[in-house]
Amino acid sequence: MAASERVTTDDEIVVRDLKRDDCRAAGEVLARSHREDPAFGTVYRDPVVRLRALTLVFEQWCLDGVEHGRVDALRVCDRLAGVAVWFPPDSFPPTIGRQLRFAPGYLPVARVAPRSFPRLLRYGARAARLH
Repeated sequence: MAASERVTTDDEIVVRDLKRDDCRAAGEVLARSHREDPAFGTVYRDPVVRLRALTLVFEQWCLDGVEHGRVDALRVCDRLAGVAVWFPPDSFPPTIGRQLRFAPGYLPVARVAPRSFPRLLRYGARAARLH
């Protein structure tokens, strides 16, 4: 067992580091868990669009976390059931350079909901200030 893998007393429940290839699936899990979040409801008013856009947004957050922090994946019976993105001190909010490197990954988000994209950017800027 790898040092990053943590197993509870129930062998069907495993927490391990998320791999880069699993970021899309992690984005889907996080989007489903946040689809009723009132803050994201103000960014994406249409629930169908919200789920599609948040999947892409959270996928980018997971990719950033894999590269600059840690992303824990909770698997139940080998199915991804939960995700937590962790950043070490002084790594959030991301630097401008880091934001620019990840900017191309946000183009699909803008295509899904172009009129909501400015609201997403404002939401992200406010969240970063609060951190």
